[in-house]
Amino acid sequence: MFAFMHPYQTIHRLEQEVAALTTQLNAEKKRHDCRAISMMTPVESLSMLQARGSDMLCSLSKGVEAHAQHLAAERATLTDTFSRLHKAEQTLQTLQQHRQRCQQTDAYKALAAPHKRFHESGLEAAWKR
Repeated sequence: MFAFMHPYQTIHRLEQEVAALTTQLNAEKKRHDCRAISMMTPVESLSMLQARGSDMLCSLSKGVEAHAQHLAAERATLTDTFSRLHKAEQTLQTLQQHRQRCQQTDAYKALAAPHKRFHESGLEAAWKR
């Protein structure tokens, strides 16, 4: 699964949990044989909802923190890969330049070799006469 999807899945899961709790609360309010919720004072019910909300926010915060750490690790990996690719490209360019210089030197030597043999053979003096 993609890393960026994780927080959205957590949010969606928490929204479903809130909807389920709301449905459960509404069902309990409608039942007349269960007076536990209706006997709660508004402060108690608010405290219960605040505690659940706090737990949800804490869970979401931990998920976001884990996601941020994952993204930081991915960024470090990508940065390392980029620097390695850059070094490899530089090395390739250096090797290509060295090969080109060697080819030019070989071509120069190949062109200079007949002239050298001509001078060494003594034919130069005969040709000038």
